[in-house]
Amino acid sequence: MADEELGPEYLTARGVPSSKRGYDKRVIDALLSEARDRWQAVQDKYEELRATVEASGGIEFLGRDLGAIGTEVGEVLSSAQKAADGMRSRAREESDRVDRESTEAATGAIAEAEAQALGLRRDAWDSGMDLLDSALLEVERIISAGKDDALLIRAQAEKDAHRHISSAEREASDLIRQARYEADRQLNQTREVAQQIIDRAASPQFADSGGETTPPSEFTDARREELLAEIERLRLERSIDSVKVFRSEPMVRPTHVEPADKAFEPDGIDLSDVLAAEVHEMRSAPETIPIRVDPPTQAFGTEDDVGTLFEALRTTGEVETVVVEEQLPTDPFELRDQLLLPVINDGVSDLKRRIVDMQNVALDGLRGSGWTPHPSDIAGGMALLLESMIHKAGSAGATAAGPLGGLFGSVSEPGDRAGRLVASMSAALAGQLAASLEDSRGPEEAASAVSQVFRSWRNDAAERWVRSAATAAYHDSLLAAFRSGGISNVVALSTGAPCENCAGPEGLSWRPGREPPDGKAVPPASLGCSCTISPAS
Repeated sequence: MADEELGPEYLTARGVPSSKRGYDKRVIDALLSEARDRWQAVQDKYEELRATVEASGGIEFLGRDLGAIGTEVGEVLSSAQKAADGMRSRAREESDRVDRESTEAATGAIAEAEAQALGLRRDAWDSGMDLLDSALLEVERIISAGKDDALLIRAQAEKDAHRHISSAEREASDLIRQARYEADRQLNQTREVAQQIIDRAASPQFADSGGETTPPSEFTDARREELLAEIERLRLERSIDSVKVFRSEPMVRPTHVEPADKAFEPDGIDLSDVLAAEVHEMRSAPETIPIRVDPPTQAFGTEDDVGTLFEALRTTGEVETVVVEEQLPTDPFELRDQLLLPVINDGVSDLKRRIVDMQNVALDGLRGSGWTPHPSDIAGGMALLLESMIHKAGSAGATAAGPLGGLFGSVSEPGDRAGRLVASMSAALAGQLAASLEDSRGPEEAASAVSQVFRSWRNDAAERWVRSAATAAYHDSLLAAFRSGGISNVVALSTGAPCENCAGPEGLSWRPGREPPDGKAVPPASLGCSCTISPAS
């Protein structure tokens, strides 16, 4: 029978093939289990009805109910079939939904991963471009700073070159002027000597008493030639232009001759010996070069400044040109440079000559019994050498008070800061010399080390120290003039170069006679300081 061939026990998923993308097995098992249970319930109901029918008298008795039962069973089977179809449909839909959701989730994950990868690449690109832009900006900044430094170095080099050229031209002019003056002086002296020889050789004492012309004696001619040879030798030694001494013409004896106080004695003193003694005295006498000193222009205004001017003339042997205050510029930096550069150049020249002398003494001592740099000797020589420069720098500061603050005729007060700088300079030089001797082995190495120290000071160190000392005296005297003249406030000015511990870079202002604020110093605060001061506006 069909019911025996297909019972509830056969309603299982056994033998049903499976696939990777097929129905959900759990759903199918649940559906088959539910169908089997219902089928088993129907079958049990059927057996119960059948037993009831048998107990009631057979099938015929129940014939009238079979239609109703069959209809009910059909409805149950139809419901079961519909339920199974619905479950299969829902399982298919659920499986499609799960498949669709998993596909969508995978697609979303892939898209998100691609978006993240794209974002990471974009972030890496942006970071790289930012780093490249930063590097380019840094390169441009370094190049710009290098150009600025190059311009500053070039400007400073041009300034130093102009200063050195001006100093060399001035020294060359002074040497040429002194050489010409010396040549003219010696030429005039030689001509005077020659004229004296001619006049004395042509004296009436060498003439006859008969009124006739008498030539000089042979002895006098020989002596004259000897003196001319001596003059020629002196001319060659001193590079004097050739001197022409003409032989004197015989003198005509006048008709009436006054009696001489003393007659010529052949055994007396020979006139040629007198002339020779005079020539020898002129040769051995110390040479003196007269210096013309023009009356000083009333620019410095005080007796001390006039004394400083003459002291400078006695020290350097040069005629100082005094600048009239009305012709001075009003720019603080230009005014300072115009007033101080000649003073600094003279001080540097004097100091370098002093360094050369000390170097010669040191080398001579090292070749002999030995040499030791004594700080007291170096300091004393430096102080005496630069004292005149400090006074002139102070006078320049008093002069600068006129164009800057209208305080014409101010008194020079250079203060003691410049002297302390000179003492520090001497100590620095002595310390470097002592250190070079300590590190040397043997006289030759010591001489080389000492020469290197002196050479470095002649090249740069001396100029920086002298400039700092002169600038200190200039500014201290300028501040003293401002204080005496009633200037209420002064301000420090800077050229833009870095300068530590100085009031210039920050443009600080303070009252003259007091210290600058914030612990800063009055220019110059260091050897390389180029700041200055001016009345505050």
